[in-house]
Amino acid sequence: MSDRSIKVSGSFNGVANTGNDNVIIGSGGKDTATQYLAAVFEGLNEQFPESTEEFKRECVKQKLQNDIKAGKPAALSLKDALLNGSQEVVAMLSDNPFVRISVAMLRGWIQ
Repeated sequence: MSDRSIKVSGSFNGVANTGNDNVIIGSGGKDTATQYLAAVFEGLNEQFPESTEEFKRECVKQKLQNDIKAGKPAALSLKDALLNGSQEVVAMLSDNPFVRISVAMLRGWIQ
């Protein structure tokens, strides 16, 4: 494991402990799923801050579906956390810098 900069959604530069698959390792009490989701929301917010709510939801949907389809471990961790009722993930869906998403909506996108 090493510290290095990673890009999420093309514009978010962050520092995370990563392995060969860019799995974001939880720190500060957050798990992999919430770290991943926070990075997605933050990166998209930097890229599309003035977009409509509908466009923002579509951005999140496409990003998550593509990452899950690609088998990215952090995205798969989010899927597992959501399907298992992670309270941190549920809270992040309604309190993030990009767009508010319901649990039902997100479950529909990733199942």
